[in-house]
Amino acid sequence: MRYPRFAYIPQPAFVNQQDDERVFIIARRHFVDFIGYAIIIFALLLVPILIVAIGYQGIGQAIATGGAIAYDILILVSAVYFMLLMVVAMTSWVGYYYNLLIVTDERIIEVAQKGFFSREMYELAFEQIEDVSYHTKGFLNTFFEVGDIEIQTAGTARNFYVRRIPYPQIVFRIIHDLARQARSGVKDNERMPESEIIGLIGSQPVLRGTKTPAIMNFGAGLSAHRDEYSQNLKRPKTLREKFDRWWWAHMKGEQLIYVNYEFEAERARKLKEARRQGQVSSDVSKK
Repeated sequence: MRYPRFAYIPQPAFVNQQDDERVFIIARRHFVDFIGYAIIIFALLLVPILIVAIGYQGIGQAIATGGAIAYDILILVSAVYFMLLMVVAMTSWVGYYYNLLIVTDERIIEVAQKGFFSREMYELAFEQIEDVSYHTKGFLNTFFEVGDIEIQTAGTARNFYVRRIPYPQIVFRIIHDLARQARSGVKDNERMPESEIIGLIGSQPVLRGTKTPAIMNFGAGLSAHRDEYSQNLKRPKTLREKFDRWWWAHMKGEQLIYVNYEFEAERARKLKEARRQGQVSSDVSKK
């Protein structure tokens, strides 16, 4: 199987990400999961058209008999129907698009979006993982390489079951490698998937093969990216930025934090300089 080589995908960031935390996977459900909702919404959209097409004579007579009141009632019912349909469509889209699976070198995070105003975040350390498996069933799922990931945990920790994500075999292999390394005592910042594919951002696999893959960037580079992301949300211009701002602002127990990266960088530089001077003074006093 051949995958497009996206070697320079920008380093992704998310709320409460640590500066030394590398992201290997940020994936949402495949569009196949939304096809069923789309068909239902499209069918509901056709219902008024079919009613008018089949019973236009009766509707015309009712309007002629009832006059302006009947016409106003028809307009009101149509408006309410299409508004409710729009709400259903938006709710279905939000539930599909903002269900996320995030895998870093430290943990697994699942964001479960339930409607507009309800969402839950679950976090799992690799040391808690006992078993990982994936399942692909059905023609569409097999054709589009879509499947489910099941993560069984130790003790009372919640099991993870992520539905219909792209390339489940890639996600399985990455989680399996990181969990095995964690159980072997490998430190967070030394963990790395062992296969050729070391990440999945959106639906694009990230391959090993560049000298410094973008997915490996962290520290100052990650802070700069997070700063740009947060500043865009502070003054959103596009519809996507406005929606992301609303979504993150309503996360349970989370608030948007806008970082002044230049200030933080200057503070870090001064702190480093102070530590260096303190070390020099300590060395001089020892002599």
